[in-house]
Amino acid sequence: FFFGFRCDIHEMTLGNRSPAHMADRLCYITWLVAFVMVALWLTTTMRNMSSDHLFTDFYVGGGVANRIHGRMVAPADITAASPRSPLFAYDPPRFNRARGAFVPSDGAVRITWRKPVRTIRSEPATGAQKADLLRSVVQELEQSRNSGLIMSRKLKDLAKHQGWASIARSPQSDVDLQNEVVRLCTVLTEATETFSAADISHLMDALVELGTREPQFRTFMAGKGRETLNAISSRASQEEVASKFTGRQASQLIWAFSKMGIRNENLVEVLGQRLMTEDVLNQLNAHDISMTVWGLAKVRCKNIALLDSLAESVASGEAVEAFGAQSLVNVAWGFAKLGIRNEALMVAIADRTMGEEFLYTCNAQNIASTAWAFGTLRIRNAQLMTALAVRILQNGFLASFKPQEIAMTAWAFATLGIRNEELMGAFAESITQDAFLSRFKAQEMAMTVWAYATLGIRKESLMRGMAERMMQEGFIYAFPPQELANTAWAFATLSIRNRDLMVAIARRMVVGNFLYKFKPQEIAMTAWAFAHFDISDQALMRGMAKRILQDGYLREFNSQAVAMTSWAFATLGVYNARLMEAIAERVMEEGFLKTCTSQGLAMTAWAFASLDIRNDALTDAFAARVAEPGFLDTFSPKSMAMTSWAFATFGILNVQLMQRIAEHLLQDEFYDGLTPQGVVMTAWAFATLNIRNEPLMEAFAQRLMWAGALTALTPQDTSLAAWSFATLGIRNEEFMGLIAERTTRPEFVSSFNSQDLAVTAWAFATLDLHNADLMAAIAQRTLQPGVL
Repeated sequence: FFFGFRCDIHEMTLGNRSPAHMADRLCYITWLVAFVMVALWLTTTMRNMSSDHLFTDFYVGGGVANRIHGRMVAPADITAASPRSPLFAYDPPRFNRARGAFVPSDGAVRITWRKPVRTIRSEPATGAQKADLLRSVVQELEQSRNSGLIMSRKLKDLAKHQGWASIARSPQSDVDLQNEVVRLCTVLTEATETFSAADISHLMDALVELGTREPQFRTFMAGKGRETLNAISSRASQEEVASKFTGRQASQLIWAFSKMGIRNENLVEVLGQRLMTEDVLNQLNAHDISMTVWGLAKVRCKNIALLDSLAESVASGEAVEAFGAQSLVNVAWGFAKLGIRNEALMVAIADRTMGEEFLYTCNAQNIASTAWAFGTLRIRNAQLMTALAVRILQNGFLASFKPQEIAMTAWAFATLGIRNEELMGAFAESITQDAFLSRFKAQEMAMTVWAYATLGIRKESLMRGMAERMMQEGFIYAFPPQELANTAWAFATLSIRNRDLMVAIARRMVVGNFLYKFKPQEIAMTAWAFAHFDISDQALMRGMAKRILQDGYLREFNSQAVAMTSWAFATLGVYNARLMEAIAERVMEEGFLKTCTSQGLAMTAWAFASLDIRNDALTDAFAARVAEPGFLDTFSPKSMAMTSWAFATFGILNVQLMQRIAEHLLQDEFYDGLTPQGVVMTAWAFATLNIRNEPLMEAFAQRLMWAGALTALTPQDTSLAAWSFATLGIRNEEFMGLIAERTTRPEFVSSFNSQDLAVTAWAFATLDLHNADLMAAIAQRTLQPGVL
């Protein structure tokens, strides 16, 4: 006999292993040698056995981690041994550092006998041959009344056949295969009522294995075979059958139906009741719990009672210590996928993950999925995220990350607001190396750029590479609406202007009916991005306006989306009376303004004022909302400046309200937060409404005289600042002198238009301030060709 041996430490990689962990592994060699001796003895014993018992499988321990597989085959009968057919599996005890001793694994010794799988090395089977393989098995099942166990064995043997996993196919072969699936379903349906709990467990396992190696089989079963799967689930739900399921069988059945894409809440309810039985629940090991949670999440079946019981089981005592990396990640992923926030469970998962040496057993996918789960549930565990970041940055571990894993991890850090510049820098460097970017899919790219924008980390080389990748032929058409909107928003948020990319996004959005797939928030984000870059694409803006005005779509817009959209149209100077009228109606709907934040109200009010669209009912509603007790306290300096400017433009004279605004602006935190442009907007508003508040205007003058503040003003801003002080009759010679000095500079005055020149001259004359150099500069600029 030929002895074939393979050693595979599950859920671990041999690289990046800590010294302490490797020392633990040396303890397992003794166990391994002992079982090799047993395997050799079995080899001798099997000499006189029939070929039906050539394969021997035995499992020592039922744990999901640290499992070693070995196998023996007879080369005379089997020419290509499947790596999925282990002869024996060994679960060594875990070393618990807290106890200073080895802890037994959570299972028991199991020995099973299996009929050998004869696989012959040959050319891949065609699709027709695949149908023939299934036809042969179905004929055997039709000609004899087989038990569910025998049926499952025959189907498992088929799954292991080399030809079953081939990819060669044709439309006709798919039809042939589907016909054979229908025949198989007929046989299974007729025998369903004879199935025991064990039969059902083995049968579903076999069907999953067939579907895993041949996706078309799974597709056909979920379609034509759904009636059969429903019959099997009905049988499993019967009291006399359900009461016989072991915990492992029940969890495996939930997992199997999920793998087949079947959601059966009645079956889950029955199996859940079985699993929640105290004696059954106590029998579940880490693998069983992991399979159950994963299965429920896969088909989005939110059985709260069952999930709570499983969570309590994991989080109580030291149960979580039995979980290996993959099982722990499956549980975290499952609860996150279902949106169930169980604080105690996630604390236990975090503590286990941060346990000594545990992170060394995690691969890149484990790390990314853990981060994603905490991000999705918005559970901000800074200590855990730091530990994940440290592990990623160690010993070249990042090189094992795929685009999806980088995207998930970056997204999680951004969602939780954890700004780790070293990690994000390493991600950026990794992404921009070689041809790594070419491996990014649309969703992965959108998640990544969104993460950098959300964290405010500006990596121009990364964003440039992302833009180039997006503009590769046809790639932008792979972006769904959300990913396209997030990408546009990210570039705008980071102020990385790439006109070619934005034009490409605009062109994509107006093709066909693509805009009709956008949700309101996605429309708003994209419009905001184009306005931020001052890129006015008329076709896109017309398309957006048309979409917003159709079929009651605007009623789906929340206050934030309304604010972003109206601000974008106003910023780009796109006047659409019907659209703004519809937005006004939406804003004035009962209760809508109550949902507006101060920033949203300021943006919306500014948009209407900027487009000079006067609606008395709307402006009165704005003023009433701002005057509500406590609301003004929520305004930022920028929002207060925009709102003041809008009220002045509308001619809303509410002296009491403006005085309250002045009081807020004179507070240190507001005063320091005002930008030069915000100062000018607010000063203009008070001057336009002729509300003379000398302390406020003096504070504005001091703010604009800070080093560099005046240089941030445009010619229009500069002239309006002078106009505001002159209109209110506030004569600050130092401030006006700095304005004069700034204006007389040739490179600056050359950008003044006729209105800017006239306003500035009027202000100095009104305040009776004589500045010959200023007036000479104004005269010289006025006489230049084209100014008047």
